[in-house]
Amino acid sequence: MIENYLKIAVRNLSRNKSFTFINMLGLAIGLSASILILIYINHELSYDRFFNHHEQIYRVAVDGRMSGDFFNAAVSPAPLAPALKNEYPEVKNAVRIRNISQEALLSSHDKKFYQSDLIMADSSFFDIFDFKPKFGELHTALYEPLSIVITSSMAQKFFGELNPVGEIIELNNEFNLRIPAVIEDIPNNSHFDFPAVISWTSIDKIDPSGNQGNWGSQAFYTYIKLAENTDEKLFEDKIEKVIMKKIIIESGESPEIFENFQMEFNAFLQPLADIHLHSNLMAELSQNSSVSYVYTFSAFA
Repeated sequence: MIENYLKIAVRNLSRNKSFTFINMLGLAIGLSASILILIYINHELSYDRFFNHHEQIYRVAVDGRMSGDFFNAAVSPAPLAPALKNEYPEVKNAVRIRNISQEALLSSHDKKFYQSDLIMADSSFFDIFDFKPKFGELHTALYEPLSIVITSSMAQKFFGELNPVGEIIELNNEFNLRIPAVIEDIPNNSHFDFPAVISWTSIDKIDPSGNQGNWGSQAFYTYIKLAENTDEKLFEDKIEKVIMKKIIIESGESPEIFENFQMEFNAFLQPLADIHLHSNLMAELSQNSSVSYVYTFSAFA
C-alpha cells in the first residue's frame, strides 16, 4: 500500500516539475533558516553556562535612589565583596572587578599596542571563574602585586608561539607587570570580554585614588559564589540593606539625614547565566542582548 502511494507521489511530482522545484526550494530555505535560528537561540541561551557551578555564581547589583532619582546599576562598592565573604557564611567566595575603561599602552620588547577593556580583579577571580589555562598556574596567578594574566590572543601578539610566563609587559611606560599565567581566549558566549586581568593588589600603585575603601563609591563589580543549597531569595533579602547600613556607619551621620536626601542603595542578586539576556543596567561590564530577541526569532523559526 505504501509503495503504491510513493509511486503515485513520484509521478505527480514528475508531471509538475516547476511546482515541485518551487516547493522543494521553499522547504529547503525554510529548514535552513530554522536551523540557523535555532543555532543562534542555543548560543544566546548558553551564555556563561560553561563555568563550573555557574548556578551558584551571582553578580551583586544595586538599585536605589539619590535626590529622588531612581537608578539600577551593575556596579557596587569595592568593600562589598570582602564584607559579604567575611560576614555571611552563605558566601563561599567573592571577587571584586574593576574595569579599566581608558585605553592603555602595553609594551614588551619592541612591540607596543594600545589596548582597551583591561580589568583588575581579586586573587579569587580564577577560583570562581574557571577559565581554561594555557600556561602557568591560575589559582595563584593574581596573588602578587603588578601581575597580569593575558589571553592567548594577546600572548600571540606580543610573544608569538613562545610561552610568555615570567615575561614583563609594561603598562603606560610606567609599571612593569609580570606574566604568571596565560588563559585560552574567552568563549564568545560569555559576558566577560577582556584581553588581560591585572592583580587587585596592584590597585594602590596603578590607581591610588580609586576609592576602593569607600562604601559610597559605586564603581566596581561584585561577584559571589554561594554555598550549595543556599536559598538565594532568602540571602538576597538578608543583604538588601547592607550597603546602606555600611554607608551610614562610615559617615557617622544619623539615618534621618540620608532619608531627608532621599538616598538609598539596595543590593540584589543576578544569576550569572541571566546577565546576558536579562540585564540592562547602568554601567554593564559589556553590551548585553535581550531575551525578547530569543522569543522573536523562536516565533520566526
